Amino acid sequence: MKISYNWLKELLNIDIDPYELAGELTNGGVEVETVKPFVEDLSKENLVVGEVLDVSSHPNADNLSVVEVKAGTSEDPLHIVCGADNVAKGQKVPVALPGAVLPGGFKIKKAKLRGEKSYGMICSSEELGLLPEEGEEGIMVLDPALEAGEDLVEVMGLDDYILEFDLTPNRADCLGMMGVCYEVAALLDIPFEPPKPPVTFDKNEAENMVSVDIKDEELCNRYTAHIVKDIKIGPSPTWLKQRLRAVGIRPINNLVDITNFVMFEYGQPMHAFDYDRVSGDEIIVRRAYENEKLTTLDEKERTLDESALVIADKERAIGLAGVMGGLNTEVTPETKTMLLEAAAFDNINIRRTANRLNLRSEASLRFEKGIDPNNTLNAALRALELIEELGIGKVVSGTVDEYPVKAFPEKIKLKTENVRKLTGLKISSNEIKDVFRKLQFGIEEVGESGAEDEMLKITAPTRRQDIKIEVDLIEEVTRLYGYDNLPTTLPEGILTQGMMTAPQKIKEIIRDTMLSSGLCEVLTFTFISPEEFDSINLSNEDPLRKAIPISNPLSEEQSIMRTTMLPSFLSVLEYNQNRGEGDFHIFEIGKVFLTEELPLNTLPEEREMLACAMMGKTTEEGWLKEGEKADFFHLKGIIELLFQRLGLADEMEFLPYEHPSYHPTRAAKINLKGKEVGTIGEIHPMVASEKYELTNRVVYCELRIDELVQNANLETTYKPLPKYPAVLRDIALLVSKDVPAGEVEETIEKAGGDLIEAIRLFDLYEGEQIPEGKRSLAYSLKFRAPDRTMTDEEVENLYNTIENELKDKCGAEIRK
Repeated sequence: MKISYNWLKELLNIDIDPYELAGELTNGGVEVETVKPFVEDLSKENLVVGEVLDVSSHPNADNLSVVEVKAGTSEDPLHIVCGADNVAKGQKVPVALPGAVLPGGFKIKKAKLRGEKSYGMICSSEELGLLPEEGEEGIMVLDPALEAGEDLVEVMGLDDYILEFDLTPNRADCLGMMGVCYEVAALLDIPFEPPKPPVTFDKNEAENMVSVDIKDEELCNRYTAHIVKDIKIGPSPTWLKQRLRAVGIRPINNLVDITNFVMFEYGQPMHAFDYDRVSGDEIIVRRAYENEKLTTLDEKERTLDESALVIADKERAIGLAGVMGGLNTEVTPETKTMLLEAAAFDNINIRRTANRLNLRSEASLRFEKGIDPNNTLNAALRALELIEELGIGKVVSGTVDEYPVKAFPEKIKLKTENVRKLTGLKISSNEIKDVFRKLQFGIEEVGESGAEDEMLKITAPTRRQDIKIEVDLIEEVTRLYGYDNLPTTLPEGILTQGMMTAPQKIKEIIRDTMLSSGLCEVLTFTFISPEEFDSINLSNEDPLRKAIPISNPLSEEQSIMRTTMLPSFLSVLEYNQNRGEGDFHIFEIGKVFLTEELPLNTLPEEREMLACAMMGKTTEEGWLKEGEKADFFHLKGIIELLFQRLGLADEMEFLPYEHPSYHPTRAAKINLKGKEVGTIGEIHPMVASEKYELTNRVVYCELRIDELVQNANLETTYKPLPKYPAVLRDIALLVSKDVPAGEVEETIEKAGGDLIEAIRLFDLYEGEQIPEGKRSLAYSLKFRAPDRTMTDEEVENLYNTIENELKDKCGAEIRK
């Protein structure tokens, strides 16, 4: 929001440096971001109004003219060479005399152009650092009423300063000059009485020409309409153009400029309709019909829905309420009669409509922050005053004013003691009342006047819609009394060293393990399609199908919350394979959403999971060997490494597992302390190759993060290097294929006790020499005693014990 300092001085009797004023406003809670001269680097001298006396062609240049200009100097008329096409006899134009400095440091000097002397420069808007009028090309043409020789800086108000506000959303009252005047008057403790437009009506002829029907009073609580006849569209006077340029608005024509001027003056947007193009002489404020079309003033067709509020006549929508008018009732130079709208609309509805249509305007900015309905009529009358003053048209007597839901000032109780308790200010009750006097709030004393705990009833005017409760009043007291008066205290509290929590440390270990194992971290959507469950072969009774539906899904592909991360990962693998990345290894720490029943009666469980997938080669091909491809054991080794780093290697186990998404014989469930915490396996070939068209084998694992966090042991223990030598023995045995290798190793470990240091499987064989249904496992065993060298007899006895236990517990046959 830009504010003209000169404009402010016209409304308020102030004599304060603009930079000092900016400091007062900022200290009072209304931040002024910048203060700049209206036109920077422009000299205050040698700029005058000139009158074009004659225009002739340059004798030596086709695109130049020689202009005789009366500029109120002793050398009149001035001989000036000009390159603009629009210069004409009788015009009043801005003239920069020799010695003038224009924006950009351009200094005007006497010159000779193509053999003709030039004693100055006729300026365009851009050369003066001003916004040009709409459609303006060439030199700037001034108001004919100006006199040649007048000081251009003075008549155009170029000696102005512009204060640019950085308003917080609650201070919508400062989006108009009147609101700023109230604020400045309160900060400087000076009187301010807003001017009242002198427009009065002795009868109401407007009611015979138009009626207003508000269909939705929640979205529009006030609508005023006035009629203006004999419209004459033309350029605005210089003062009006300059006021708009100062606040960053391009002048268009006298009628549009007036509505923009009043919008910045009162903070009330308005809109003008061509009355003769309004069907049925009735304005209807209603919700749009579903898929209703409206072409707005920017010549774009908008498709509306029932959430949008429109201004309509009896046949169609003619404006998008609070945002932009319709092209079908646009005021043009041919317009003879105008209908002027000033209304109050629901701020939330206007904001949603503007955002949905991506259509923002100065009007929508004000409506969406909230305007004062009790200010609407005054703003309309001010516009009518200017219309008559500038001779734009003849105002039809009377006002059509529909105000079904009146806005009343808020009356809020304030206990003065609460101000002191909440802020720490040492402020008396009388000083508190003085703050509200400056703000022109109503004050009613309840109880003993001046008492320390006096109760006040404060009436906040409707222009301050941000004042609703007691703390809002306390904030007003604080900022007007001065933030610099707030007591300063050192912060108190217990200082703690910044560090990661235990769950954060464990997740970091998980990430480091996955990354160091060659997996890339990915991030997938938590929403999937119900069809994904069919793609991963889930039966109709599978509990994973009990997925929570999304109330307003963006698409069918993202309509439910996932219960497993497998579909998300297979989709990522397919996407990358289709783009030439067939060797892909990924992981993610994400969430699945589980519930016992649908529809939901309780909150679902948001379970954090680690998902890993490997596809294709794990090593590059070379001249010595082929690249290895990821299989079940690659991923199993990574998971074992993870459990080892979390101190859980001795408490986890892999057990046979069957699931329709996994290969029938290449899957396992992962138990931790006897509780299932995840699954691992090769994806079923039908799922991988047929449903997702993956050409490589895929191995996949899911682990519960909460179980890892709960059981992890991050304490590091050390033991000395062994002093005594180890004894190595190998053992080969035949066992049934139904006996897991883990069970064999567990049996060996228990039989060997503390004296067995390591067990390593170094051979697995199934072939012609092995009976049907059996397999050969060969282990390397390492024995060591911590306090002595083991004898051959001691090792032999231990070895025999292990053999006997394997025979008894695993049905093993020892191979000699």
